Amino acid sequence: ANTGAELSIDSVDQLATVAKVKGQITDSTKRSTSTKLSDLNANLTGAQELKLKVLQKDGSMKDVNIQLTGDSTIKDVVNELNNKHGLNAFYDEQSGQLAIATEATGKGAELQVDSSGKVVGQGGNVPGAGTTSQWASIYVEDGQDVLGALGFDTTSNTLATGQNAVLTINGAQIQRSSNT
Repeated sequence: ANTGAELSIDSVDQLATVAKVKGQITDSTKRSTSTKLSDLNANLTGAQELKLKVLQKDGSMKDVNIQLTGDSTIKDVVNELNNKHGLNAFYDEQSGQLAIATEATGKGAELQVDSSGKVVGQGGNVPGAGTTSQWASIYVEDGQDVLGALGFDTTSNTLATGQNAVLTINGAQIQRSSNT
């Protein structure tokens, strides 16, 4: 609270950014938007679920469950990612690149994750032994095979994190998730 004293912004050390990540389909014969998931990975037949936690503008993490099949196309995946989940997805057929970014800026949320990569401590689940803490703006709970087929690095469940704004006011360094 301001008590009437003058505030001075000494420095802005870092601006808040969105989380963004890029995958790339390396096989140039499979870059069409009409390419099916099963054409990218023969194991992707039948029902496929992409289960994400996505940072929202209000700072919450939204559960995003996208239902796909082996017959779903790259275009279908992009359309689903863009469907009111707090994500912006763009695909370029020429390069085979799929870029995904959050609409929200900031570092994301600190998630408690068990050894299988599932988020715990929400909905009555209690974090137990073996849980780790991870910061994420886009976190993958299920669907690594789908993302891997689209050229994303799936060695970590944390797909992307943004960054908080860092500024110094009257000598005190503070962080905020937005630039406003």
